[in-house]
Amino acid sequence: MQFIEADGGTYIVGGVRACHEAGWQRAVIPIQAAQPTSWGPDPDGVFEPSKVRDILVGWGGRTGRIGETIVFWVDDLRAGNW
Repeated sequence: MQFIEADGGTYIVGGVRACHEAGWQRAVIPIQAAQPTSWGPDPDGVFEPSKVRDILVGWGGRTGRIGETIVFWVDDLRAGNW
């Protein structure tokens, strides 16, 4: 999962769940584990969740097969503090 701040800084949290497994799974994204990326350097160098403007969910490298249909659902998205 990638978090993109308003200033373009991009942070990533990987290994949340395996996308090759079918069915619903609950995933908790520990945003405090977000790491800066080389493709979206952050001008101030600090991950600030309040400045996130986009959240990208990726497949983690799954390429699939020609003609295959893949459906990906996100439901009950919440933010919380622990």
